[in-house]
Amino acid sequence: MNSGDPLQTLLFARALSDETRQELMRLCCCEWRSVGDLAKAVGVTQPTVSHHLAFLKEAGLVDARHEGRQTFYTLNQDRVAECCGRLVARYAPEVAMEAIVLRGQPAGVEDRSQSFPVQSDALGESTRKGIKDEFRREDP
Repeated sequence: MNSGDPLQTLLFARALSDETRQELMRLCCCEWRSVGDLAKAVGVTQPTVSHHLAFLKEAGLVDARHEGRQTFYTLNQDRVAECCGRLVARYAPEVAMEAIVLRGQPAGVEDRSQSFPVQSDALGESTRKGIKDEFRREDP
């Protein structure tokens, strides 16, 4: 999966467009959760949760682990941060440029036009930190 592909950015946006998927992402942040546990927490059927998790997995936003007959999911925070950074770099380039200035221009890059991948990395890093901080405060 090419994370720089505009279609991947669109897939990320589609994943966020559904409230159930947003809630599943929140619940999977920082821990592994079973499909049954997630279904109970969200208040929908296991097949519905499985459908949404399949979409999130296809987008690379959750990782799955099988244990016996159960599947556990966790949020792929690096991927979420990367996608958020790419959205900002694409749709809010002035904010992206500010992140570069605050972080400092990477060594060996004289031409700012070459630094766009770094913009999303810099934004992804701050987004990743924000995600971790936000979910440490919440108690599901």
